[in-house]
Amino acid sequence: KILVQITCGWNDQTSGGIFVDSCVFTDRNTIAKDDSEFSFIKIAGRSTNIQISNSVFNGGKFGSGGAITKNYILNFGVQPSSLLAIEKSVFKGIDGQTGPFIRSNENGFNLISTSIFRGAKFLDDDNGNHAALLFQPSQQYSTIRLDTFSDIKNGSAILLDNSNENFVIIQNQFINIDAKTSLGGAIVIINPTATNIITAQYNTFENNKGLKAGAIYIDASVRAPKYNIYYDIFTGIEEIAKAVEEESEEEIVFF
Repeated sequence: KILVQITCGWNDQTSGGIFVDSCVFTDRNTIAKDDSEFSFIKIAGRSTNIQISNSVFNGGKFGSGGAITKNYILNFGVQPSSLLAIEKSVFKGIDGQTGPFIRSNENGFNLISTSIFRGAKFLDDDNGNHAALLFQPSQQYSTIRLDTFSDIKNGSAILLDNSNENFVIIQNQFINIDAKTSLGGAIVIINPTATNIITAQYNTFENNKGLKAGAIYIDASVRAPKYNIYYDIFTGIEEIAKAVEEESEEEIVFF
C-alpha cells in the first residue's frame, strides 16, 4: 500500500521533481505483517528528486516500506543519482512494527535537516536491525544535521548497512534511545566499504543504550573505512559495552 508513488523521472534532475510542503500524513491502519509494505511516499523513479519541508508524518505500519521510501535498483551500468531533501518536518508514532521513518537504498544524495524523529517503538523481535533512518547499499553522499531523535525503543536512530558513501552526522541530538538488541544505541554502522568516510561531530548523546555500544557501534572488521568522531557529548550512556564500540583495526579518529 502506497499513498504517493513516483515511478517516472529519467531526466527530472534538470526539470525539478516532486515538492511536498506543509502537508500532514496520518495512517489509521492498525494491522500489518512484517512482510507487508506501506509508505506514505515511495520514490521508484530513475533520478527522481524529492524535497519535503514543514510536513508531519503520523504513525504508519510500514513493514518493509517506510514513511518515505527511496528505492530504485538498476541491475546494470551506473546507478542513477538523485536528491532526497527533508527539512523542518516531524516523524512520530511507530508502534510495534519493523519499518523505519526513512528507508533509502538508491544511489544519490540525502540531506535530512532540522527535523524531529520521536516516539518510535519497534517490534521487540530480537532482530537488531530496526532504526528510525535506514540507509542500505548504493548510497553516495548523505548529511544528517540539526535533527532530534528521541524516545526510540527496540531500535537505533540511524543504521548504515553497506552504504558506499561519505556520511556526515553533525549537530544532532540523540535522546532517550533504548535500542535493546540493536548493536548501538544511536548509530549503527555495519558492512562498510573501504571508501567510506563517516564523520560524526558536535552531536549530543543523552540516555542512550545499546547491546554493544551505548551510542555508536562500528563493525569494520573486513574493510578499511575512515571514521572521524569528535566534539561530541556523551551523557547518561548505558551499555552493555561502552559509549563507542569499534570492531576493527582500521583508522578511527577521536577528538
